[in-house]
Formats: sequence, structure tokens, C-alpha cells
Amino acid sequence: MRVILRPARGSAVVVTVMGALTTVYFAPLGDWMADHPLPFQGWMKTNPAVAAGLVVLLAILLFLLTRPIAPARELPGSEPRRWRNTEPSLRELRRQMREVWIDRVLARSLENLVPVELNFTGRGSALHHPLHLIEDLDDITLPRGIHLSHVFAESRTAGRLVILGAPGSGKSTEMLHLAEHLLDRSDRRAGDPVPVILPLSAGRWALEPGALDTSKLRGGDLAASEKASADAMLDAVDWMAREISRRYLVPKRDAYEWLIAARPPVVVLLDGLDEIQDDRARLRCVRTIAHLRAAFSFGMVVTCRSEDYDELGYKLNFGAAVEIQPLAYETVDAYLTAAGPELEPLRLVCVHDPQLAELFSNTLHLAIAVLTYRGRVPDRGLLEGTGSERLEHLWSQYVDLMLNRRRDPTGSSTGNPRFPPDRTYHWLTRMAAGMRRAGRMEFRLEHIDAKWLPEVHAFALRTVLGVLWLAATVAGLVYLTAGVAHRHSGGLAALFVVVIILALGFYLAARWGYGELAVGWDFAPENILTGLGYGTVGGIVLGIFIGLGAGPVGLLAGLIPGVLLGLIGGIAASAVPRLVVRREDENRSAARRTLRTQLIVLAGMASIPVLTYLVTGLFVSSEWAQRASILAIAPAIGATWGAASANLQPWLVHRAASLWALAFGLLPRRLGAFMVHADERIVMRRAAGGYEFLHLTLRDHLAAVDARTQGPADPQERTVPARRRRLA
Repeated sequence: MRVILRPARGSAVVVTVMGALTTVYFAPLGDWMADHPLPFQGWMKTNPAVAAGLVVLLAILLFLLTRPIAPARELPGSEPRRWRNTEPSLRELRRQMREVWIDRVLARSLENLVPVELNFTGRGSALHHPLHLIEDLDDITLPRGIHLSHVFAESRTAGRLVILGAPGSGKSTEMLHLAEHLLDRSDRRAGDPVPVILPLSAGRWALEPGALDTSKLRGGDLAASEKASADAMLDAVDWMAREISRRYLVPKRDAYEWLIAARPPVVVLLDGLDEIQDDRARLRCVRTIAHLRAAFSFGMVVTCRSEDYDELGYKLNFGAAVEIQPLAYETVDAYLTAAGPELEPLRLVCVHDPQLAELFSNTLHLAIAVLTYRGRVPDRGLLEGTGSERLEHLWSQYVDLMLNRRRDPTGSSTGNPRFPPDRTYHWLTRMAAGMRRAGRMEFRLEHIDAKWLPEVHAFALRTVLGVLWLAATVAGLVYLTAGVAHRHSGGLAALFVVVIILALGFYLAARWGYGELAVGWDFAPENILTGLGYGTVGGIVLGIFIGLGAGPVGLLAGLIPGVLLGLIGGIAASAVPRLVVRREDENRSAARRTLRTQLIVLAGMASIPVLTYLVTGLFVSSEWAQRASILAIAPAIGATWGAASANLQPWLVHRAASLWALAFGLLPRRLGAFMVHADERIVMRRAAGGYEFLHLTLRDHLAAVDARTQGPADPQERTVPARRRRLA
């Protein structure tokens, strides 16, 4: 395998050495050591401006010469290696895939509860391939009863398949069946690839635009710049490797090697292209997938709604594309007939109601109706209105039924008594609306932030937090200004405040929005050295110009703030989220770990200006030197407060939004017990790291109900829609 090495960073070493030499040479230009000049100091003393310029140019030249020059990254011409899925990492991946997706998700899928035979149509026109014949582009109906594993195994498919269909047609379920088939094969044959599912949930591509941006590859740029193509491809593969590592607890390096191998031991199943809500992010995603297809050998399967895929205007260069066809009336009637007398009333109304039969041509809708109306006569809400109105009524009846019965039909209890049906329904609608606003498919406590709240609540929360931060900032400035004015002068105090505000504003502008919550954190010492190096260079340049008129003390007055700023910036950037989630981190809270890590970092940053002030007060007796030192630590104070505000902002907003949601009844107070309760009601299900609704359309239905019924936070104070009648 071709190993891609990261170049060593020599910039920090160069600026540190240059800083030390410059300090030694320029400090004696005053009265200190005037009797014992170093070489060239006599000329430097008579030509200080020229000497300072030469030193600055030399520092810039050395800095540019030692900057990391990235070697041309090539697409992997890796040495063939025959991977075996019995290796520890691949064995763990197989176990996680079966436990999470087959035993937990597929077994709980609504479509899987209705074992009807699906029909597929080949969609050659949905693909881009310059070698396709004209007749190959026609859409053809595949043989009845064909399994997608047969289509995937065809030599023409080449391990790249697009699954299209209407919402609820069973795209994800068919992909899970394909994953189950591939897992079974890998269990029997050690050389077969292992499937790995990566949900393309809304927001994931937008969170990392740098790794997924392929705008530089459009048109003729791809042919014109092989290096740009290689960089973009490797960045996208790096994103996939991080997702595999985070979701399935395998080493990132192993996942990366699997993806770039000449004979990859994995097949990547990308689910839910249509769930990327931003149109530009979705187009960027499909472009990246197309370029990955051209550059790497691992198999890929992509699912997407037919309408959303056609609207992209960009066709994937895959080997095959299939579209799930609506269920034929004969198929629905045969299934309801075979189900026995419990579903006979539902079958009879379908015979006389073509619109209802058309509604049940969707696998998901048929599954909901089977679960809801088994042993019951369909009511008027299902028999009247348009197709969308009937579907809304069907979802409402399903949720009502699930909230009023136990998952185990033999159980006598209706679930946790803390969550009666009306209150459960209220919280489910609020939760669905929040997830939809935040663009989340999964519900995790760490996902709650201001975007999760309703617009009015989000504005009020941001206003409260902004006012509190501004009040704390003003109070701190007033306290520090009063102390400086009392000990020195009002002019120095005013300048002191101005420098703090400038440093604070500069840091917030540079670092705001870079914080995040993470379960695991690592410290990167090279960031501290890099910041110290940049700060030393800046401090030397500033100190030289000040020192031309004030001597060595002026040099220190310029050097100290630069070094302090660089050191604080390096410490603030030293804590980086761990990309690989270790097994011992699986059950830890991302918010708690983030707070703990950032408080440690903040303590290190705050100690720098405090220690500087104490040392100056103890060992510097000159009034002028003390004033210079006070001005020197002013930017350090501003940068420290700015770093605290920027780094702790994600945690603070998350905690404030969580408490706000609890206080205003947007979430239940016993959230963990509520999620278990919703899972028992077959309304939500456990997902990797959190919970999700049984289907995206269910989430959207509940979110729409919340939009129609927004009112008092207490569900007992609002009117439940008349169509949501509680079932006996």
C-alpha cells in the first residue's frame, strides 16, 4: 500500500531560534552590555532600521523555506493484499453491523412486517456511462421476485448500485436485506467483503464542507489537475474512514486502508441521499460519490427518492440502478386475503375504493394499515378525503394505537405510568419538530442546541445568553479598569481597556464557530509550539520598533504581548476532538467531556496573564516597566476571555437549550425513561448512539401536527385534534 506521510513542521522551530537570536542581538543595543558588543552589533547600533528590516526579511525567508510542502498525493496504486474478514477489525465490523442494523433495525422495520414481494424496474436512464448502448438506457422491468443481491452480483453492476423509489417504498429495508445477504456470505467465505452502512443524514455533509467540497473538480478541471482530483478524493475517503471508525468502533487507520485497497474488503452502503436537506450539499455529495466511483475500487450502494434524484440533474456513473415499483393491486389483495379474517374488512374496502388501494400500493402505508386495522373495521377518516389526508389519518390512528398498548400483546400494562398517552403524544410531536428544524435523523441529547428550539424560544435563549455574556464582560472590564486607574493613571486604564477589547474582538472573529461537542478529546502539543512561534515572530517585530526609541525595555514591551498571545492561542487550539471513539468512551457524555477538557484548557490560558502580572509586580521595580507590562498582558486577558467564550460556547448553548426545553415542556424531565417508553410503543427505535423515529415520514407527520397545534406547553391546556380519537 502506498503510505501517505504528513510532512514535518519546522516553522515553529525556525521562529523560536530566530526569536532567541534576535533577542540576544537587539537587546544589547541599549545601555546593557554596551561595553561587550557581539559581532555586527556596532554596525547594527548605527543602522538600527536597516538591521531590523534585514532580520525581518531573513525570518520570513526561513519561514517560507521551512513551511510544510505537501508532496503530490497520488491515488492509491496500492500493492495487492488479500484481506480476510476474519481479521480482528473486520470481525468487529461484522459483529457491529449485524447487531445494530440487522438484529435491531431490520427486525424492527415496519416494511419488514409485511412480507410482500416487491417488483423492480431497471433505471438505466438514471446512470451516466459513456460506453452504454442506446438500448441499454431504456428502463426495463426486472424478473418478478428477483433479489437485489442478484443484481448487485452481476458483472455489469461491478459492485455499484443505485436504489430508487418513492417515500416509504422500502429503499432502506431492501438495502438492509442486501446488507444481511452480504454479511451471510462473509460469514461463510473469509474473502468476501463486509458491508458497512453510512447514513447520509441531513447535516453531516454540511458539517465538514472542506472534506467534501469537489467544486474544483467540475468540468475540465478534473482532467487539467490530477493533484486536485487526488486531494479531493483522499479527503472524501478520509471522511468515510472517520465515520466508519466513529460508528463501528474500529481503528480509523484500518478503515482508511480498507477503502483505498486495490481489493477492498468492504462495501459501503450510503443510505438516504434525499435526507440531505440542503440542495447544494446534496449535489456536492452526489458529485463526490461519482468521483469516488471513478477513483477507488470499493463497492457502493446509494439509496434516494426517485423525485429528488431526478431533480439533481447529475447522474451517477454506477453499474446499475433499480427503482422499486408500487405494489400492484393483485399483490395487496393477495396479501390481505392470505392474512385471514382479521384483515378482511380492510380488504373489502380496498376492493370498492380505488383511491385507498392506491394508497396501499406503498409498502410502508400497507404495513401501517395492517398494524392499525388488524381486527378492526376501517373508520370514516380512512375512507374519506384526499390521499394525503387519509395518510395523515392513518399515521394518527397508528400512533394512538401504539401509545395505548404494550409492545408485548400479552402484557396487561400500557407502559410507564409517568407518560400517559396524551403527554407522550405531545412530547413526540415537539421532539419531531425539533429534529426537523435541526435537520437530524437521530435524537441524541448532545444534538440539542438553539436550532433545535422553536424560533421564538431560540431567539429568546440567544438574547438571554447574549445579555448575560455582555454583562459579565462589562463587569470584568470595569473591575480591571478601576484597579489599573487606582494604582497608576486614568489614561493608562483607558488604553488598557481598549487593548483588551481589540484582542477580544480579534479572537472572537477568528475562532467563533469552531467549537464542538465531542466524547473524546486529545491534546496536540504542536499547536502550542506553532502558536508560540507565530507569537514570538510578531512580538519581535513589534518589540524592535518600540525598542528603537525605548531600548531593551521597549523590546520587552513588544515581545511579551506577542509571545503571550501566541502561547494562549496555541493552548486554546491544543484540545482537538478525537476522531476515533474508543470502546471505553462509548457511554460517556460528549457535553461532560467537552466541559471538562475546555475547563482544563481555560485554566492553562488564564494562568498565563495572572503569572505574568505577579512576576512583574515582584521583580520589576521601575514604574515605566510596570506600566509596559500591564499593557503587555492586556491582549492576553482579552484573548483568554475570547477563547473561553468561543470554546465553551457549544457546551453552554447545549446546556442552556436543554434546560430551556425542559423548563418550557418541550422535552420530558425523565428523558431516558421516555425514550425507552417510546421504543416500547414502536414509535421510535434505538439507533447507533441515540434514537430515531421508525420512518422519516412519521417524523414529518408528527412535526406537522406540532406546527398545527402549537400553543401552551402543557398538553392538558391544549385541545387535542378531533381526528386523534383515543382508541379503546
